[in-house]
Amino acid sequence: MKKIFIFFIPAFIVSKGHAQVCNPVDISFGNLGIANGTSVSGNNNDVNGVKIIIQPDNKIIQIGNISTGNSMQDFLVVRYSSNGRLDSSFGTNGKVITSIGAEYDYASSGALQPDGKIIVAGYTQSPAPNYNSDFALVRYNANGTIDSSFGTNGKVITAVGSYNDIANKLAIQPDGKIVVVGSSGNQMYVASFAAVRYNNNGSIDSTFNQTGRIVFHLGHLVTYIGNTYYGQYSDEYANCVAVQADGKIIIGGQSYTHSGCYDYYGYVYCNPAFAMTRYNSDGRLDSTFGVNGKVFDSSSLVYPTAMILQPDGKVVVTGSGNQASFITGRFNGNGTPDNSFGTGGIVITQIGNTNDYALPCSVLGLPNGKLIVTGTFYPNNSYSKFAVVRFKINGRPDSTFYSTGILKFNVGATNASNNAHDAAMQNDKLLLGGIIQESSKSMVTVRLIDSTQIIPVTITASGPLTFCEGGNVGLTSSETGTIQWYKNNTAINGANNVTYTANTSGFYAVAVSNSSGCGMSASITVFANNNPAIPLISWSNPPAKLSTTSGYAHYQWFLNGTSITGIDSFAYQPLQTGIYKVKVTDNNSCSSTSDNFNLIVLGVSDITIGNTKLRYYPNPARTILNIDVDGIRLKDLEAELYDLTGRLIMKQSLSQNHNQLLVHQLPAGLYQLEISNNIKRVTVKVMVIK
Repeated sequence: MKKIFIFFIPAFIVSKGHAQVCNPVDISFGNLGIANGTSVSGNNNDVNGVKIIIQPDNKIIQIGNISTGNSMQDFLVVRYSSNGRLDSSFGTNGKVITSIGAEYDYASSGALQPDGKIIVAGYTQSPAPNYNSDFALVRYNANGTIDSSFGTNGKVITAVGSYNDIANKLAIQPDGKIVVVGSSGNQMYVASFAAVRYNNNGSIDSTFNQTGRIVFHLGHLVTYIGNTYYGQYSDEYANCVAVQADGKIIIGGQSYTHSGCYDYYGYVYCNPAFAMTRYNSDGRLDSTFGVNGKVFDSSSLVYPTAMILQPDGKVVVTGSGNQASFITGRFNGNGTPDNSFGTGGIVITQIGNTNDYALPCSVLGLPNGKLIVTGTFYPNNSYSKFAVVRFKINGRPDSTFYSTGILKFNVGATNASNNAHDAAMQNDKLLLGGIIQESSKSMVTVRLIDSTQIIPVTITASGPLTFCEGGNVGLTSSETGTIQWYKNNTAINGANNVTYTANTSGFYAVAVSNSSGCGMSASITVFANNNPAIPLISWSNPPAKLSTTSGYAHYQWFLNGTSITGIDSFAYQPLQTGIYKVKVTDNNSCSSTSDNFNLIVLGVSDITIGNTKLRYYPNPARTILNIDVDGIRLKDLEAELYDLTGRLIMKQSLSQNHNQLLVHQLPAGLYQLEISNNIKRVTVKVMVIK
């Protein structure tokens, strides 16, 4: 294990990020905070949620789509009770699936009428080989049944232009008429802005532009690219609509710039730009809005996704354009930028890093004038998250909202994609709708707790926070509920209990959500010191000793599993054969123990002195040490036995052939055996054992 040195900087990061990792989901809603409209799996099944509507009784309608196999897809409408449970009084077990055409149907928006009826707009696609699409509307009664008084058997299909009519958003006028906007293609498959107005019964409103339809371009006619004449428009799409109290209709969407156009196989493509226009209630262009009825922004807000009207008549639009940002613009009632908002009426909110991506989906106005923008944050090489930004009236991030004004969070598991498609306010609670994709895909709605519901969370340690490798410490959260432990700002997989056992170095924190709110503890630092390297034992002779690496604070030697008292040194002189090991301890009181060292002294050894060869055995000796002499060519051959202090223990003359030294009365230990004559002396080590 490598040592990890932890300074104050990581702790600061955790403290700053408390709101980011604290689970903000209201677990009293739905199933632990998640209202699940449907869950499907398999290659032929898909589901998404595109719109959330809050009824006056706080019940929640979620509009989406569900695949039914063989490339078929139908409208899906789900209703939840106010607490996020499926409302069994609506449709079948809270769900209604509606097929419009013979092939592919896509619901993109919806609205609630004052009488409680629900209108869903989208498009339906014809089968092969045409694959042409038309606007499609369905109206449901309050209980989820089809309203047969609307259109034909509750459904309306409208061919707006020549090809591919795509409905994206709808709005209901104060008089009950229905405005649907989107795009429509011409014979060259070039998409234009498109708007259709319907009467309350689903019929086309002929008082709107005489035909009930408007198909128009806000971008310029591209005449020349280089020296080549084209005389074409580029693609445009209406994504936003809002109806003023006076009946005027504001339509916003994606247009294109007057520069950056190019040819691609005979079609004209240009750099995208945001565009907005306003029509009078009869379908005539309102020239008092913007410049001759049009507003353009190509510098920042490029791909608009949502629009609202504020009570003071100002128009707020959100969308993308900067890869990792939510971009929000506010315009005065006449279409000019509202310079009191952000910089020149535009606020660019950085959600991630340069290589990340962010896509807003909804903008909401609060009674106090603040704004909420919701969407999806796509971290580079990671799973997407729900994202929320709350602004003050002037466009600055509201720091009272989860500390920074910006919230990014996972609804499902950390290895799941979380894509937000819409948002709504249920009294003072924010709801987000979209999908969670793990092994299967689910259409969900989640409710957030208020950012003021931050609960204090502390960590209690069961022992020292500094220990040796192989040790651990128990960390306990002061709060119970839905729990997630973090190490170094990263969620620990499966660490969801009140107590977590930390066994490696790092700074730990815990996030908790319960019925009281949500909170995250300050970080607590755990340090696991390295253990010393496993020591190695070596044998040297002479002098006869066992030794290991020097320099440690303490040493403990063992013989046959029993500690040897009185020895605290890197070297040890053994007194008998056996299995030895040593434990070394460093200055941090961390220890390691060697492998076993089996000490076996050679049983038979030879000595040569002059021309005489002697053999002594056994070594170690228990009672008798034998010395055999192979022919005496020298006189006065003697054997002397000394202890390790140099004291002479025994002396004996050696004769030819076999000699014996009686050692049975000697204490166990090492001795020196000296063989000498008048000319030469040889000394060896022998061991006496008991």
